[in-house]
Amino acid sequence: MMDEAAGDGRRTPAWAAALGGTGAAFALLAGALLVQDGLYIDQHDGDMLHLLEIVMRMAQGDRPHVDFQTPIGVLASWPIAAMVETGAGVGRAILWAQIAVAALLLGPAVWVGATRLTPVWAAVFGGIVMALCLGLIAGGAEAKLSVSMHYNRWAWAIAFIAVGLAYLPLRRPGPVWVDGVLLGLCMAALTLMKVTYVVALTLPIAVTLLAAGQGRTLAIGVAAAATALVAATLALGWAFWPAYVGDLLTVARSAFRDYPSAPLAQVLSGPATLAGTVTATLGVIWLRRGGATAAGLGLLLLIPAGAYITFQNYGNDPKWFALAGLILLAWRDRAAAAEVPRLTVSAAVLLALAAPSLTNIALSPLRHIPQGPDDHVQVFPVHPRNGDLWVFDEQALQFDKTVRGDGPGSGMEAVADAVERRGDDTTLMGEPLAYCAMNQGLIAWMQALAADLRAQGFADGSRILAADLLSSFWLFDEGLLPVPGAAPWIYGGLPGIGAADYVLVPTCPVTPVVRKHILDELAAREIGLTEVHRGPLYILLAVDQATAASAR
Repeated sequence: MMDEAAGDGRRTPAWAAALGGTGAAFALLAGALLVQDGLYIDQHDGDMLHLLEIVMRMAQGDRPHVDFQTPIGVLASWPIAAMVETGAGVGRAILWAQIAVAALLLGPAVWVGATRLTPVWAAVFGGIVMALCLGLIAGGAEAKLSVSMHYNRWAWAIAFIAVGLAYLPLRRPGPVWVDGVLLGLCMAALTLMKVTYVVALTLPIAVTLLAAGQGRTLAIGVAAAATALVAATLALGWAFWPAYVGDLLTVARSAFRDYPSAPLAQVLSGPATLAGTVTATLGVIWLRRGGATAAGLGLLLLIPAGAYITFQNYGNDPKWFALAGLILLAWRDRAAAAEVPRLTVSAAVLLALAAPSLTNIALSPLRHIPQGPDDHVQVFPVHPRNGDLWVFDEQALQFDKTVRGDGPGSGMEAVADAVERRGDDTTLMGEPLAYCAMNQGLIAWMQALAADLRAQGFADGSRILAADLLSSFWLFDEGLLPVPGAAPWIYGGLPGIGAADYVLVPTCPVTPVVRKHILDELAAREIGLTEVHRGPLYILLAVDQATAASAR
């Protein structure tokens, strides 16, 4: 294909632009990540600990879903865990994993751009995919650094390729099997990374391909996806799939996580998304009036699909606007002349709406270059190998909390019961616990917990489950062990209780509603608990194994 393209002067520029733009973005952003000898982040340290617990457990041989509970797929963390297994510190492992993912997607991004887009937009497409792989922020417009929801960025990068293969018109046809295999591998990867994308995109992609007469591409894609998933099953074991589905159902039924951010209606019509939703809908009309009926149908289906993915991602960042804009641009020269200006304006609006988030992501590796130890602290100062992970010192060490301001003597007693406070009215074996919520200082708090558990003699191989969102303190002391079957991030139930030696009840939890949920569950299941230690940070309860085992 490349030889044919090189022999045709009309085709060479698209290949050159796609390869040059994608390669340049990869080299620039990957190079920026490697300037520092570690990873420096500014926010979302709870999400960071969630990721690290999954990574460290996988590096120790645990399988997601089978050995611990998580709705996030194995491919979201396996690249990082693989780097840790080779001996890399966790900070460098995250950076190198991002580079590996980008390198893997570089070829497919070039293929989509070169076969379907004009030179300029082929380069832009490849640059977007590389930025999504290599960024150090999930999106938005806040110029900070974070590894939170890195898997959403990776999944969007894969989704851009999959949607591009199905939606963008072929300008330089190549072997059908290449498109089909790439499409199938993308959908299989999304299945093993974050199922939300597969649920949302499968129908739009299938309908669009069939409407465009590309049933053979779809058939090859289905076969490639099935083959990849069978191979994954052989590697992960047959128990992987029911465990995966079980974890997804746990999240869907969660009593305290209805949705990550805004409700779906607001994602479709809120102030940050209404203009994009309306513009994309107008784009459907312009495409169908211009004769691109299959593309119009595909975009019509992409609108709810993109909104659903956005709804399921914390922060509700509508990256699908960029995809919709690229689709409109790609179909301009296939549409009736009267619709070209409308398609151009609609595409420009959608790309402009997506620009702040994508620009923020693309610039984040460059913002990482000047970071340093002067205003950051090591997350794991007692672990030399993992001393390459740093957090902004104020975020890590300034311990702030929210407590009730309407208690007796406050002067605000009249409104004390005016509104239900989620997580309030929490009791431990009949003892009321004061309402408190941690605002920041999570790293310092985890370090203090681990140190106190060691001082009290509990860092002796004990497996301790927190009555809170996170139980990550075992990462901070080698004498503490993870609880088999537990969840790095609690969504519901009592995962791991049958294998826990102790339950740790924070006096000021990360999430009060989760503390209340876990304590209520322990009481409802009549699990025997005996207080063994009480201090300013936590209450530690020994778990009666007989009652815990029967309550799994």
